[in-house]
Amino acid sequence: MTVKRWYRRRRRSASAALRESQWLLPLIGVLIGVFLSLLVDSTNWDSDPDNWAITVDRARDTMMSILAILFAGLAIVLSLSTMTASTVASRFSLRLLVVYLRSMANKVVIAMFMMTTTFMILEQARMAGLAADDLAPRPAVVMSGALLILSGLAIIWHINWTLQSIRVDRTIRRVATSTLRSANTIERARRGYDSATTSSLSAPPGAEVLVAPDSGYYVRSDVTALVQIAEQHRLVICVDVMTGAHLVTGAPYGWVSSVASHAVDEDVRGAIGDALDVEDSRDPGRDVGFGIRILVDIALMALSPAINDPYTAVLCIDQLAVLFTSLPASPSGPMTWTAESGGGKVIVNAPTLGQYLDEATVEIAMYGAGDERVIAALANVAASAERTAITPDDRAAATRTASNLADAASR
Repeated sequence: MTVKRWYRRRRRSASAALRESQWLLPLIGVLIGVFLSLLVDSTNWDSDPDNWAITVDRARDTMMSILAILFAGLAIVLSLSTMTASTVASRFSLRLLVVYLRSMANKVVIAMFMMTTTFMILEQARMAGLAADDLAPRPAVVMSGALLILSGLAIIWHINWTLQSIRVDRTIRRVATSTLRSANTIERARRGYDSATTSSLSAPPGAEVLVAPDSGYYVRSDVTALVQIAEQHRLVICVDVMTGAHLVTGAPYGWVSSVASHAVDEDVRGAIGDALDVEDSRDPGRDVGFGIRILVDIALMALSPAINDPYTAVLCIDQLAVLFTSLPASPSGPMTWTAESGGGKVIVNAPTLGQYLDEATVEIAMYGAGDERVIAALANVAASAERTAITPDDRAAATRTASNLADAASR
């Protein structure tokens, strides 16, 4: 394994930890609690008995009461979290648990609890060496009260966030917003590319197969790095997988061909593999197709005979229409980057607008064909896509989708 590949793996692991780990923020909370305790201990806390009458014994009792309150609040938070996760999975979609578990609400509350608890325990240990009737250190008592207030505000915020998460309209809008953010991020990374045809993905004679260095879901390619490699070694590099595709170590994901018709070094092939971003799971914040898939799942769940809630399906379709209206105005499908010297080229496959439309409409139209509101909302999705399409192929895909939906409505 090259140093660069090792670094990219570690970076991906750190990124995944920030998004998914439930212990990282609590650990930071513990460290902040230790820092606050050291800060308080270094403060001059000599108190005037005429203005400060809280003894060490009373301060200890107060801190124990604060800890009891915090444990009760944490129990409420964990109960609500469990209930919300169960409701979200059973009522909407199992894939929403990815979005829910990556939220900051649970992590922030537990981090506040760990910070306050750590501070209290350290201050209790510090006051163990003081007489019960001595005056308690004022900074420690004041800081304990401040941390109690902050923890209480965090618990209230979490309860409000949890109750909002159960609302289907808020959940749907959150997924759509995350998906649109992903589309805008991808668009910024695409700057400087040219549209490519499907035939561009076909390997020329003598091309060498590229195999995946890791197993996981393909997120994106570092195009800047690939262009530099292609220019330096005069290569044509093709990444023929789409975002969200699952790769297995050793499976082909593309090809590379030398402009000078020479063999490609193993180190160069490894550098190309290092430019691939592969993760353990899909994320609507980095994968437009996965965000659309979640919205479709919620709509299909609502249309199932067990729930029979077509209006919720319409809410999902409305957000899909907003998404297609707000998608960046650029051609879809495969893309090509050409090195400035002209001695290298990078081709990256990507979904077309038609593929996104099929993902968004085909299954919903199949299960919701008997409801006029559902078909009308789907027609609005096709119309939104047609308004934003800027190439003949994209407009033709939107027109084809609208025609298919009109056929479904007439049946």
